Amino acid sequence: MPNGVMLWFDAGSGDGRIEASGRQYPVHEYDVEPRARTAGARVHFDVERVKGVPVAVRVTAVPGTRTTTRQRRYGDLT
Repeated sequence: MPNGVMLWFDAGSGDGRIEASGRQYPVHEYDVEPRARTAGARVHFDVERVKGVPVAVRVTAVPGTRTTTRQRRYGDLT
């Protein structure tokens, strides 16, 4: 599973973009766990080809990733 960063995610359309190793992969909300749907979240994912285009699937957040602005340190919710 490659590691990457969620560049952006639009909850309205359900589309997003992940960057890993200088490449960008499109992603759809049904392939992303809810915790990883935040811009800047570190994620694990698999790559599959859909109609010849590489797409990120099975996207999960890396343990310890800050997903809200309320988290100041790892493990803290204030």
